[in-house]
Parts: sequence; structure tokens; C-alpha cells
Amino acid sequence: AWICPGLAIVSYLVATRRLRELARWEVLAGVAACLAVASPWYLLLLKQGRADVVVEAVFRQNVERFVNPWDHEAPFWYYLQYFWVDMAPWAFLVPLAVGLPRKNEGERRLALLSWLWIATIVVFFSLSRSKRSPYILPIAPAVALLAGEVALAFVTGRLGLERRTWFLRVAGALCGGFVVGGAVILAGALLRLHETGAIPVAFLGLTALVAGVLVAFDLLRERTRVAAPFSLAVATLVVYLAAGGVTLPALDAYKSARAVCEQVGRLVRPGDDVVSYGFWKWRAEYSYYLGRPITNLTDPEVLREAWGGPRRIVLFVEAARLESARQVIGDADPVLTGLVGRGTIYVFTNRQPLESRGGEPESRAISKAGTR
Repeated sequence: AWICPGLAIVSYLVATRRLRELARWEVLAGVAACLAVASPWYLLLLKQGRADVVVEAVFRQNVERFVNPWDHEAPFWYYLQYFWVDMAPWAFLVPLAVGLPRKNEGERRLALLSWLWIATIVVFFSLSRSKRSPYILPIAPAVALLAGEVALAFVTGRLGLERRTWFLRVAGALCGGFVVGGAVILAGALLRLHETGAIPVAFLGLTALVAGVLVAFDLLRERTRVAAPFSLAVATLVVYLAAGGVTLPALDAYKSARAVCEQVGRLVRPGDDVVSYGFWKWRAEYSYYLGRPITNLTDPEVLREAWGGPRRIVLFVEAARLESARQVIGDADPVLTGLVGRGTIYVFTNRQPLESRGGEPESRAISKAGTR
């Protein structure tokens, strides 16, 4: 949040020979405001003796991940690929903004700022050994500025013949992407209507298909072709709303621990201890979706003591630690097995709960209903 704006602003001031602007009182006031907003959280953690959280958030997840990552390692050209994916569809209009005739100094400076905004952030994160596409999300406003400049020039008739032709080619390709992609998604979902989540996916496919057809309607007619940027913007908006408002939330149960935790919540009884074995220290989604803290056990002897103790425990074990856990809990059958993203989670208990209303142990009933 500090580095990305800093890269864009400082590089722009260097390019325009205005570094002295950094000494203006407005800049200093902005820095003070940022410190005032951010610092209480860190100070409270330090006061409570949680320096480990500060080190994790500030150093390990930033500096160490940048120079010596433990995951998400990718080659330097990673963002040259994902720029087009994550900034679609507007990224495909950005090359047309190169050398675009501009009316005044203000427009030229805004374009320069936008190019430096994109370049410095992409280069900075390309130097990092750990790479994920969300890291360059801060360039989205600059991409929108350059793409919007091209779209506005098209609408007002200020694009030259060659650029106008390329604009129509790009718009036509994006339109085809909406139509073909929507049709494929819709057809695939209709073939799997028996599966949970098929209807929200089908809705996304139908939305993309209809949106693409509407864009094509404008592109194929000479008198409405000038409205193509608007129809393309509306098509993008409705597809994003369909994905973010309907499809992705419906698929959250398959990506997150929500579905598993909802079932575990029905299994847990007052007085039970909910624990995990060998979880990553900062893994919080299980506690979040379960709505209660989970004690993470890392020592097999501590697990042995809890498993054989007087209290009933509900134990989360991920697939990677299952063999280690079985050296303590033996061949106990999981009361629940679930998928969380690409991984498998196993839930065990050392005591059977009370009988369910149907006369069958409730843990077994939940397992039958919820196991995937």
C-alpha cells in the first residue's frame, strides 16, 4: 500500500524533474495521516506481546517472500502473461494508447503518469521471486485511464484509420470471446446440472453469451459501431457482476473451508475442545467459518495427551499430516472428510457424541451426509 503509490509518484516526479514536490506540506500531511491510521494496530500488537504477528505481517510476508519465497515462485516474465489476463478486456486496448495524439499538456502528463504507474509496479514485482497475479492489481486504474483514452478517441472520431481498424479488431475479438466462452461455459454446466454449483455457472455462461451478442449487434452495424466501447463496457460490467455476485459465492463452498466447518459446527457439543494438528501457524479460515478459536497442536506428544484425555476433542488434520497424526490416534475412522480447494481435510473425534434423534450416532450421520 505504500510501495506501489510511491513507485508511481516518485518515478513520475523524476521524469518531470519535480522531485522537490515531495517536500510539500500536503505530501508530509499525507504521510502523517497514513502513519496515524496504520500504527495503532501495530502498537497494540506490540503492547500485547504479539511481536510475532508484526514480524509475520511486515517482514516474513513481504521482505522474505520477496527475496526467499516458500511458495508461488515464478519466472521473471510471469506478469507479462498475467497482465493480459487480469486486466482483460481493457489491457488489449492499452497498446493503442502508445503515441496517441493528445490535445494538451495535461493529457500528455496523465498518459506519462499512467505508463510509469504500470511499468514501475510490474518491474518491481517481476524482481520478486514470489509472484501472484493479485500483486499487480494496483495498476488497474492506470490501465483504465489508457484504455479509456483510446475508447474516447474512437467515439469522438480522433483515432486514425489504422488505430480505428485495430480497435475494431480488438473489440471484435473480445466480443467473440464473450460469445464463445459463454457458450462453452453454458453448455458444460448444462451437461452437469446434477452437480452442485452447476446452475450458478450456467448463469455466468448465459450472461457472457448474451452480453457478447449485444456487443456484436453494435459492431456489425455501421450506424451503431460508434457505441461499441459503451456496449463492451456494459458487457464487461454485467459479466463481472454475474461472476462476483452469483457464481463465485456459490462456489465458495468448494474453494474454502466453509462447507466443512458448517458440518463440524453441527458435530461440536458444548465443552468440546476443537483442535488442529500441524496447521500452518497463521491459518485462520477454519476458525473464521467455525466461529470459534481452534487450538493448533504441533507436538505429537501433546496430541497424544489430548486424544487420551478426559475431554472430547474434535480434531482437524490435513492430508499432509495424516500419517503423522495416525501414529498417535491409530486407525480411527474420520467422522468427516471434506475437500477444501485442492486439498483434503479429515475430522476425527476421540469420543462419540450423543445419539441423534434417528437412533444413529450423529457423527456417522453427518459423515454420510457431508462427505465428498
